[in-house]
Amino acid sequence: IRSLMFLFSIFFFFLCPLAAEVCYDRLGCFTDNIPWAGTAERPIAKLPWPPERIDIRFMLYTRQNALSYQEITPVDPSTISASNYKGGRTTRMITHGFVDKGDENWLKDMCKMMLQVEDINCICIDWKGGSRTLYTQSAQNIRVIGAEIAYLIKLLMNDYNQKPADFHFIGHSLGAHCGGEVGRRIKGLGRITGLDPAEPYFQGTPIEVRLDPSDAIFVDVIHTDSAPMIPYLGFGMSQAVGHLDFYPNGGEQMPGCGKNVASQIVDIDGIWEGTRDFVACNHLRSYKYYADSILNPDGFLGYRCPTVEAFEAGNCFPCPTKGCPMMGHYAPQVRPATNAEQFKFFLNTGEARPFTRVHLKRTKQVTYGRGRRETKPGQMKGESVLWVGRPVDHQLMGLETDGKALYNCLDTTAHRLPTIVEDAETQGDPQENVTAQTSASQRFSSRDHPSAETVATVEEMGRRSGEHLNAPQQEQLQQLLRDFVDIFAARECLYVVPFTVSHILK
Repeated sequence: IRSLMFLFSIFFFFLCPLAAEVCYDRLGCFTDNIPWAGTAERPIAKLPWPPERIDIRFMLYTRQNALSYQEITPVDPSTISASNYKGGRTTRMITHGFVDKGDENWLKDMCKMMLQVEDINCICIDWKGGSRTLYTQSAQNIRVIGAEIAYLIKLLMNDYNQKPADFHFIGHSLGAHCGGEVGRRIKGLGRITGLDPAEPYFQGTPIEVRLDPSDAIFVDVIHTDSAPMIPYLGFGMSQAVGHLDFYPNGGEQMPGCGKNVASQIVDIDGIWEGTRDFVACNHLRSYKYYADSILNPDGFLGYRCPTVEAFEAGNCFPCPTKGCPMMGHYAPQVRPATNAEQFKFFLNTGEARPFTRVHLKRTKQVTYGRGRRETKPGQMKGESVLWVGRPVDHQLMGLETDGKALYNCLDTTAHRLPTIVEDAETQGDPQENVTAQTSASQRFSSRDHPSAETVATVEEMGRRSGEHLNAPQQEQLQQLLRDFVDIFAARECLYVVPFTVSHILK
């Protein structure tokens, strides 16, 4: 029996392949052992290619050279000293994913938009030599890419007095998990933004393999193609892998995607881009939303919610006292209380640029018992009313009524809601100012214009609710309400007019 067991041991020794390892100068060694291969999530064993074959490139943009990049490399530090790179300011790095390349328009356009709002070092990273191959190989190549980027960061820290917290890595698809590799090598990295992190070979894997909250001080993620790869061909992860995980439009199907190729093409120069957008439209929306957020600081407010169904039912409003985070560039302005927790946030977007939307909570009132429906002073009769807070944070006011059931649904508008001056001084009972509200409920067809009677009623509402305002503020309020009528009368099946006077007054 012992002889038989020995023979079986020899048989299985030769049957099972040994883990392989490869080492590269300055980057270290890489293995195809578990968890990198040989698991249910990663059945095919491959080693990452050498850096010479991948041929990574770093393209620097600053305000001094916003229109054209300067190529730098840690292999030749003189390229950095001869560039416009400056220590003491934030360095943001952007990279692409599978079959993409670093000199695509979206990367450099993102840098240009950032440079409009902040003085930074912006580096586009190209690794097309390692991305345009079989997916299973490309998924392993990002380990070398991450090591190369970490090597550059260490050089910048040593030679330019940079700190780990000064660096922000932004990666799309496979590039998001590349950020995880960077974070594991650079402890205390400031921020990693994952733009629809790739699902195949990463979903459900150990944290050494994929992006994880432990990879940086702050990790935020945008999920736009999180339907299962089989059978829906979703390229992105559904798994929450950051401190803040945003699921716009539920995270699976983005508005405007699923149309024909021609709808994605603007001109003859956009044929490739349009075809590409059609094939992977949901997957690509993540970086388009992020790009839009740069110039729209309050445009993508995310609401913490357990499920998309609860969000769509209007059950996740309003924002807490500390506010809701913004999806995209300004996400760190509202951070979770502890890095130990992971939070999911939901929001809606438009189907084309600009993608930003304002969220409105529509409340349907149904009166119980007999008798005529009652309306509050200054409120027109109707079936529903929109309650909206100040546009700075789009907080939604609750509706408290006696003897009424409230049915909520969510709606969005592309219009930025106007507001009156923030430093308005009020007179009278402060508590009355807090509770004084004005709203209207009137249904318009998209073909109709508001009647003179409607406008007059709205103006009267403004007069009653703004009686504690001074004359200039009252005039602003009147114009504000007229603007609301004009905005919402053009939207079929919306009920006009949302406004809460006291909510924007100190």
